[in-house]
Amino acid sequence: MGVTKFLLYIFTGLFACGHLAMGQALTNNNALVTITSDTRMTVDGGVLNNGDLVNHGTLSVTGDWLNVDTYTPSTGELIFNGIEPQNLSHNGGQVFKLVMDGGGNKAITSALEIQDTLSLMDGVVTVASDVSLLVQSDGAVVGGSNGAYVDGTLLHQGNGYKYFPVGKNNHFRPAELIDVSGTDPIIGISVHEPNADPVIPLQLLTVSDTRYWQLAHRSGVFDGSQIRLK
Repeated sequence: MGVTKFLLYIFTGLFACGHLAMGQALTNNNALVTITSDTRMTVDGGVLNNGDLVNHGTLSVTGDWLNVDTYTPSTGELIFNGIEPQNLSHNGGQVFKLVMDGGGNKAITSALEIQDTLSLMDGVVTVASDVSLLVQSDGAVVGGSNGAYVDGTLLHQGNGYKYFPVGKNNHFRPAELIDVSGTDPIIGISVHEPNADPVIPLQLLTVSDTRYWQLAHRSGVFDGSQIRLK
């Protein structure tokens, strides 16, 4: 019996309150694993969830994340804090609180939705053009710096103020939509640099070739918003 299977047998069921640290990887193979509200579980390695994982507490992961089956976010916090690059495949599921820390690149390789908070502490979050990273209507985004931003399109749902901590090439270039109005709109913003082939409309004298921001209206009715750019 390998170490991973041995750990799985220990962790099948409820995690009691406290701080639980694990070495190597965690594989949940067709089991129910529940992290209680007072528990912080740390996996020094990757996680493969091929069962039911319920998170009421805090789960911290330093390696890759592959959710193949069912992840129930409840009110749990999911932290990716590896110092090496991490690949995150969540199979289109939801996360309550998502924290990016530890530095390095965090590559989102499948659709992911945040219900409550996306916190960018340390590390560049890369989102491929065919993958959606969505903050739901009641969710918020905090943080952002030259070492912590979203490289790709960050999507926000709903009306009101929306913050987009996007960047490119180690440059933090956030955007803010001040007052989104409409009917259940989903709006995304990304930043691109350089602007290799700028188009100059007749009413303008010039357009910067340094960078540009792109706004994408994905769904719903979008009636507009004031915008603030760094």
